[in-house]
Amino acid sequence: MSEIVKTEAVVLKAIKYRDTSKIVTFFSKEHGKLSAILKGARSSKTMYGNALEPMSHVALVLYEKKGRDIQTLTQCEPVHAYRHLFEDFDKMGIGMAVIELIRDIAHEQEKNVPLFHLLTETLNALNSASRNYLNLFFYFEIRMLDILGFSPSFGQCIECGEDIFPAGSVVKKVDFHLEKGGPLCQECRNASGLKVSISVQSLKVLDHLFSEKDIKKITNLKIENGTGLEIESLLFAYLRHHVSGVKALKTRKMFRGMNSLPS
Repeated sequence: MSEIVKTEAVVLKAIKYRDTSKIVTFFSKEHGKLSAILKGARSSKTMYGNALEPMSHVALVLYEKKGRDIQTLTQCEPVHAYRHLFEDFDKMGIGMAVIELIRDIAHEQEKNVPLFHLLTETLNALNSASRNYLNLFFYFEIRMLDILGFSPSFGQCIECGEDIFPAGSVVKKVDFHLEKGGPLCQECRNASGLKVSISVQSLKVLDHLFSEKDIKKITNLKIENGTGLEIESLLFAYLRHHVSGVKALKTRKMFRGMNSLPS
């Protein structure tokens, strides 16, 4: 038996199906990741506009049949039009990377309302931002880890709890323990386990991003290119170590024009 389902969602992916239809993958507020077919979508472009494009925040009505992998979509209307995400190449690169992460880590029809709110909050902030867009990508990754139960620590030694930034310290590099999720002070640096080296400066930036609760202030911080590269590498290594499904982002190719990330 089919059930009528209404929910907000963000478009993750859309592919052509037969002559006029599309199969669209969404991350929805009430039902997690799901796929649905919208018949006649490609012959009604003026009706749907950007509503079926990745990153679009939409309201759905669909017929859900238990046990079916692809549901039937009957209505898709925009909730928020993130116009600037489609007009600015750099913003689009960040937004698509966020979308790709969600697509990789979200499970089919597994509800996660906090993650949905983080996704829409990030896309909205990115759409409105005027500078330092990459900060929002780092913020998203850190908050996503917290929601998934793998919240890292950046300001204290993960072994003994001592301040990793003591006054007068001349240490410029420390080890970050991937398994335990935090840096190691000089006294604890020989702890066993998988570790990666990171500069104290990058840890200070990460600690700032982690501590800042107002997403609107995230883009106020200027991150130097080398620091951005190091942060991106550490967060990806930590994500890959703890979260199943994380793969190298295909959308990194879109970052080639951005100084802050490698191609």
